[in-house]
Amino acid sequence: MDYVLLQWLVHHEYAAPFGIAAEYAHPIETMLLGVGTFLGPLLLTRHLLTLWVWLAVRLFETIDDHSGYELPWAWSNFLPFWAGPVHHDFHHEKFDGNYASVFTVWDYVFGTDGAFRQSQADRRASGKSSWADIFDLVTPTAPSSKSTSAAKKPKAKLA
Repeated sequence: MDYVLLQWLVHHEYAAPFGIAAEYAHPIETMLLGVGTFLGPLLLTRHLLTLWVWLAVRLFETIDDHSGYELPWAWSNFLPFWAGPVHHDFHHEKFDGNYASVFTVWDYVFGTDGAFRQSQADRRASGKSSWADIFDLVTPTAPSSKSTSAAKKPKAKLA
């Protein structure tokens, strides 16, 4: 159902987004997100420098989320609730979860990140690198049965 609705949004034309694709959005999406971006600084302070700094932070955040790279200096490495590129790429790949572009707490609260957390648990179980945040410490997800292999037999030592 979500795919039917989201396939018409221009922003979701890219299943594997790149940095500048963050700015390639439907006009309605741009207006809705733009109101939130401008409303905070305009209500809290009226200084132009504050607005410029806030816009630079938001632009960096959207380009980082759509870059596809988990860079060492990315905010998701320092802030436990920050979404980051791995989290947001799953949203563009599946279109039915991981709606939070910044704070993963909302996806956790509303349960829209279950498939993503399961896929990351499967990656951890198979020994691949995976993404994790503070919620993985609170409620660990068991790997699915299809990704777990039979227990490996210990190799016999050759004498």
